[in-house]
Amino acid sequence: MKNRKLLFIPALILIIALLAGSALAASGDCSKADSADTAGNYFACGDSLAEKSFPRDIYWAGSQLSFSNCSAEGDGLIAGYSMNITNSDFGGSLRIAGNTISIADTTVESNITAAGNNISIGDNVSAAGVYTFGNIVSFSGEADYLMAAGSTVKVSGTINGDAVIDANKVVFDANTVIKGHLELTCSEEPSYPAGVRDYSYTAGTQESESDAGFGKTFGSVMLNRLYWIIAFAVVALLLCLVATSTLDKSGEMLLAHPVAMPVTGLVTLCAIPVALILLCVMYIGLPSAGLIGGLILLMCLFALPFAGASAARLVFPKMNKVLASVIGVAILTLLRAVPYLGGLIVFASIIYTVGYFVLHCYENIKALKKQPEEAPAEAEEAAAPSIEE
Repeated sequence: MKNRKLLFIPALILIIALLAGSALAASGDCSKADSADTAGNYFACGDSLAEKSFPRDIYWAGSQLSFSNCSAEGDGLIAGYSMNITNSDFGGSLRIAGNTISIADTTVESNITAAGNNISIGDNVSAAGVYTFGNIVSFSGEADYLMAAGSTVKVSGTINGDAVIDANKVVFDANTVIKGHLELTCSEEPSYPAGVRDYSYTAGTQESESDAGFGKTFGSVMLNRLYWIIAFAVVALLLCLVATSTLDKSGEMLLAHPVAMPVTGLVTLCAIPVALILLCVMYIGLPSAGLIGGLILLMCLFALPFAGASAARLVFPKMNKVLASVIGVAILTLLRAVPYLGGLIVFASIIYTVGYFVLHCYENIKALKKQPEEAPAEAEEAAAPSIEE
């Protein structure tokens, strides 16, 4: 478990780096994507790349990604729901995060760092170091060093140096070769093939109760966050496209009303159940109750990405607004995994979002009340020419 928790650090840094790269690609219009910048780095848009070469690093984020018969002189930084990389070459490192990751027939001159749910590093994959964290991890390639952590780890490749494996269940294929030292931690000691000679085994049950409880809980939650970080980052990008002024105004309103805005959100949340009950009692109020309930539900569902994107624009005023929004959402989603603190962050996000929309509606109502007073004067000015005629 110790090694598994250590692997969280590069995995989390990887996720934020990938999201930052994808946000940079999205910060301009799509015409600027799918092209290299003046430094030679490539920002990809779309779900498929085939038979292309990239002079330096490639940044890519999406849903169902396919990367085949390509080469990159630098690093590959890729994030998505599912990714399939085949017959490709990377002159630097490959850093990848998502739900399902499949790598086959690929050469990586430096390291592979992968974080996800189901990770498969298949045949004819070679790298200097391989660092993986996931639920089910399968490795059958060749590397100089392997660090793997997850629920189930399957190894059938060749490791020219040392290997560190921390999992609930470990399975070695008969053709597995580990030329260096194997440091293994799992609940039940597996059968070792002839290609594994120097090893040390630590039973997972020998962990302290507090370490095991926190480690397993934290690990499973962080794995779940991989999906939600990407999902909420997409929501943040959509908000930047369709409601960028709303994100800015919410931050301005918080600065103008630092006490009134959160108090309004808290009071509204307390009053909404009572108001909905009263509206439901009155038959004529049922449509209004449904509308109000639906709006509140939507605000609660998207409160965290809205609050993260809005707050980040205040914290990083000089940063690109799209990039700041995505980073803010990623940070809040990660913090949401921390026990107790995560619940407070979600609650604060809901109060922030509800408070802004209620105060925004109140300001619009005040503006509507002022219009009738100005209307007579405007009407007199409009009628004046007709009287003279």
